[in-house]
Amino acid sequence: MLLSTTQPQPDPNMTTTQNGAPTFASTENACLDFFFEVLKGTDANTVTRLARAAWAQSPLDTLRLIFQLRSIIHGKGDRKEFYYCMDFLRQEHPRTLLFNLRYIPDHGYWKDLLNWLVFEVRQDRTDFLLTTRPAKPKKAPRPTITPKPRRHRIQNAGKVQGEVKVPTTKVTKTSEDRKRAIEAAEERNRQHSAKAKEERLAKIETRLGCARDAFKKNEFYRVLHLEVARLFANALVRDKARLKKGQSVSLAAKWCPSLNQFHDNQTLIASTIAQILYPTKLTGEDHATYVNRVRQLYRQEYYVPLRKATPVLETFMTSDRWSEIIYNRVPAVAMKNNKERFEAHDKERFAEYLGSVSKGETTIASQALLPHQLVTEATSLLNVDREELRVKTVEAQWKSYVDRLAESGKMDSTIAICDVSGSMSGEPMEVAIALSLLLAQLSRPPFNRVVLTFSANPSIHLIKEGSLIDQVQSLRNMDWGYNTDLQKAFGLVLERAVANKLPKEEMVKTMFIFSDMEFDQAVQGVSMPTELFTNYSVVKHNFEAAGYELPQIVFWNLAGSSWGNKPTKANQKGVAMVSGFSGMLMKLFLDGSDLGAGIDPVLVMRKAIDDKSFARLTVRD
Repeated sequence: MLLSTTQPQPDPNMTTTQNGAPTFASTENACLDFFFEVLKGTDANTVTRLARAAWAQSPLDTLRLIFQLRSIIHGKGDRKEFYYCMDFLRQEHPRTLLFNLRYIPDHGYWKDLLNWLVFEVRQDRTDFLLTTRPAKPKKAPRPTITPKPRRHRIQNAGKVQGEVKVPTTKVTKTSEDRKRAIEAAEERNRQHSAKAKEERLAKIETRLGCARDAFKKNEFYRVLHLEVARLFANALVRDKARLKKGQSVSLAAKWCPSLNQFHDNQTLIASTIAQILYPTKLTGEDHATYVNRVRQLYRQEYYVPLRKATPVLETFMTSDRWSEIIYNRVPAVAMKNNKERFEAHDKERFAEYLGSVSKGETTIASQALLPHQLVTEATSLLNVDREELRVKTVEAQWKSYVDRLAESGKMDSTIAICDVSGSMSGEPMEVAIALSLLLAQLSRPPFNRVVLTFSANPSIHLIKEGSLIDQVQSLRNMDWGYNTDLQKAFGLVLERAVANKLPKEEMVKTMFIFSDMEFDQAVQGVSMPTELFTNYSVVKHNFEAAGYELPQIVFWNLAGSSWGNKPTKANQKGVAMVSGFSGMLMKLFLDGSDLGAGIDPVLVMRKAIDDKSFARLTVRD
């Protein structure tokens, strides 16, 4: 039998990173492609393309992936990209979108529903900047005025040389002149105010006209509008009944549309909610009178008393009732954004509260935050006195975040590889540092203080013990580089293990790679030159050649680029592929994560979307 001389055909799924490293264009599992590639910063076209491909493979899994993308507690917490997915469902699977609206507040917040009504009325579901005012143009810099040189006066018989004085006559205004000037100015002001009012009313009428037209002419919007109103009305009725029994209530009242405020002005949704709550007209009552009456009842009997029962922070702040704020009920983001105000207006109580938090006597909210938000905040406080309350607030929220995750367990023999290359500059690098620090704190000794960087010269960095700010300062002293040589990073671990004759059982078991996946080209150090080797295959070969098993690898994607690089395929054992900025995704790998003896990309994805919080999602079309 003759040997075939046919050259191996190139794999159409192979591509390269921006740095020339062989990689895959797809995992060959459309749902996994979506799970790994869609995160904050992914553009609308890419999100839609990936969602459509995933839906063709498994509609239910795709629906769960979409809600996992939004979920603050069980997913990535990405709002804008979730809205892109809602637009995909609205265009191609509207019945599924309408049926599952009821579950959005469980994973995002009630305001998501109101926002979507505004997008529909505006017929713009790609611009998610909800504002009615155009951005003010930046003022042009004032022109530099060069002062004129002072005239040099030469005293000569009281005359100025070269200058002829022209006598001027001083005009003296009479009281009658001043009166006429004042009246003219007042008239101009009246005309200006009348014109401004006329323009304002015209804008309001145009806006309301758009809302009415959308309701009358757009069947999908009409069904969407009524469904959102029904969801709010049912929740308010339920909460009112629970309030009478002294039971806890939902956040529906906090987020329901207030009369004549943004969402109501854009969509008239408050009127619809009011009519659902009070469907009966009085005898002889015309429609306009009926609507105005029930709108006031909606306000007086529902959202005002319910908001009093679930104190809204902004109400206390705007009414200068700082002493009534219950700090352990302040949401995480509100605490982060308002800590300076609490210190300025209620310093003694706020300091006492933070002291109780540090003693474990009370709690502070943190889970709605992203780790890098706290790390970025800590970076801005590096030179601030550690006793300041804003410092103590950041420290308390970080500890709360770590402790909440640690309730799910710890990690054994785990180390983070933090990409600090030039392509990671900006927010992705902040996220990489934050997640690396978080992973170190969730790992058991001796790996709980270690981070590995990979760049031109990777290094093993020992994190300083102490506060979050101390640790952030320590990480800022890591060696920074301009490329991403993944093999050198793994080679450093292997080199240390070989040099110290480390037993197999003591070798690192899992390595998390926090990166944008733009790795450098792999070194072709194996004896099959016709094969295009990915970084993963070369690293695996090197470990096995030294007598070690390659540690499990978690590729954690931090950049929503349009390149869509995939380091491995879906069937690669010993690998997981995750993306996003949320530390809550680490729960997938903590003790009790139910991943069995090993991991693979699809198994980890299934663990994420099979969470019971997504069990009620239903495909309807």
